[in-house]
Amino acid sequence: KALSTIEAVSTKTTNIANGRTFDKYRARVTLNPERKIYLGSHEASDEDCLDCFNFAESRYKTAKRHDREGKHEEEEIIAREANVVPLLTLAELMTKIARVEWDAQTLRQISESADSLNRRSPTIDWLNELFEKQDMMDPFRHVYPHAKHRFTCWMQTTNRRYENMGSRIDYTLVETSISHYIDKDDTPKLRSCFYAGEDFDGEDAAHHAATASGNFVGAPQGGGGIGSASDKAMETQFGDRASTGILYTAPQYSDHVAISLVLNAGFDAEFYSTSLSLDAKDAATKKAQPHRAQKSISSFFGASSVASSSNKRKNDGHPKLSSISKKSKSTLFDHFGASSSN
Repeated sequence: KALSTIEAVSTKTTNIANGRTFDKYRARVTLNPERKIYLGSHEASDEDCLDCFNFAESRYKTAKRHDREGKHEEEEIIAREANVVPLLTLAELMTKIARVEWDAQTLRQISESADSLNRRSPTIDWLNELFEKQDMMDPFRHVYPHAKHRFTCWMQTTNRRYENMGSRIDYTLVETSISHYIDKDDTPKLRSCFYAGEDFDGEDAAHHAATASGNFVGAPQGGGGIGSASDKAMETQFGDRASTGILYTAPQYSDHVAISLVLNAGFDAEFYSTSLSLDAKDAATKKAQPHRAQKSISSFFGASSVASSSNKRKNDGHPKLSSISKKSKSTLFDHFGASSSN
């Protein structure tokens, strides 16, 4: 009933770094004449803020190819079933409207429940198809099969990174046939910043890594930019040696962090020692190098271009300029040669 009163309200935010203000929108519901509640975060448009609380069925169309016939036709796919609510959105509604607070442990229990999962997920279906039908694998899970709560993306506006409530949606994928080339220590250990415990696959270690042990700076709740992290916090993303895993870059750069894949010396010996030859005249090679067909900047200042330009000006009623074509035969590089430097 409360959501039936939802409306988009115009607001302003301020960038703490430069003081600039921006027009934004917040979703607001009315519980009673004396109680109005804001939901979600500041969005760029009224449609964006209302869409966060629209739980209708969502579909999209994609082109499906019939290989035998060589034809394409549109296929409609359900991206989200009706009344499927993101867990963090549900938690906000419970807190602000029902006044029921769910702690982090309760949220994790709900998220790990099979009944809470979205039954239709085109992205998960696509990824599973790569694993099952294309014989691909996830190197991160190969090296760290027991790692928990290692995410690569968090919602910045609500500072979910500092609760380590996010998603792992950044991957490197390799064919299973070369899995033996993935560099792997006898006891691989994920980067965990200043974590002092021993369970580097556990939740506490992951929380330390995501927040640089509390040294990263979050987004201000009133809107505006994220503050810069200290040099000490920035350096925590780098370990003693290169390794397959996650590089926990500072939130000021992105809501995503970087991932890494390291291949062992066997891969170098197998593939880097192979001599490669490039046929510059090959049609497929030319097609893959369109930049080679682009004229160099010097070609625009050669004798022919100068003559063409001067003739055009002559026709425009400037006969004196026609002498440029006779007197000036220099190129751009001549103007920066030995004579000009003197």
